[in-house]
Order: sequence, then C-alpha cells, then structure tokens
Amino acid sequence: MDVFVLLIDAGKVLLDLRAGTGYADGQWVAPSGKLEAGEDVVTAIRRKAIEEIGVRLAGDEPHFAAVVHHRNPEHGRIGFELLRRR
Repeated sequence: MDVFVLLIDAGKVLLDLRAGTGYADGQWVAPSGKLEAGEDVVTAIRRKAIEEIGVRLAGDEPHFAAVVHHRNPEHGRIGFELLRRR
C-alpha cells in the first residue's frame, strides 16, 4: 500500500521532485512512500512527512482525503492520501 502526504498552504500544494528511486524519477509528485509491515496509515504518513520533506505533523494532523486505486498492466495498488491544510 502507498501513502501520500498532501500539504496545502494558502491554496498551494507542496510537491517533491523524485530522484534516485528508480520509480518516476524526474517527476513532481506528492511526497509518498510505502506502508511498512504492521504500520497503520497515519503512522506511515507521519513517518514519510519527516523522511521525505522534514515536516513533523501535529497531533491532530493529518486528515483523511482520499483512497486512490492505481491500475497498470503489471499490478494494481491502493494509495491512501491524507491532508494537512493551513
């Protein structure tokens, strides 16, 4: 499962330029990553926010935004998107 961090401030969305990952390198995307074994979605989002962009989310953040189903010829995936709006 994938998790995506949607950080919105004054109507602007923070994106991260992927590099050195072997997947979608050179593309601007919402900071994201994989759910680790035994990890819940909110914990994963908090971890990825720190790892990917150095942002610590407050105790009442983030909020649920969407579930996205990705399909391609190789496999299907589910992504959870959580949001912090300021």
